[in-house]
Amino acid sequence: EQVTELRKLCRNEEVAYVVLKNRLVLRALKEVGIEGLDDLLNGPNAFVFSMKDAVAGPRVINDYIEKNKLQSLKITGGILEGKAIDVATVKALANLPSREVLLARLVGSLQSSIAGFVRVLDAIAKKDTEAAAPEA
Repeated sequence: EQVTELRKLCRNEEVAYVVLKNRLVLRALKEVGIEGLDDLLNGPNAFVFSMKDAVAGPRVINDYIEKNKLQSLKITGGILEGKAIDVATVKALANLPSREVLLARLVGSLQSSIAGFVRVLDAIAKKDTEAAAPEA
């Protein structure tokens, strides 16, 4: 029941949640040159692949574990840009805002900087026009 709920949450975030054989994963990792995860592939493992947003997979899994206080499900590591990453890095990714939120923050920062610049220019222009106006 919990796995079904988790898969649904993953699908909603365009994240694939799959269970794979460790031998196949080890072979695939070897073929693409990714090292450092061999020790983690013991016993049953599930894998999460983020399709669009690199932080979506870690965020969905981490949130689900925290929300349900699960002891049976834990994050053991990950891969980012072809490199193995540890649990702390995966959890740090999970706590990042989504790509859309980061882009919105960037646009907001740029917009506020430009608005401040426009206000300064406007103040300078008003000051110059006041100084140039003849006294009555």
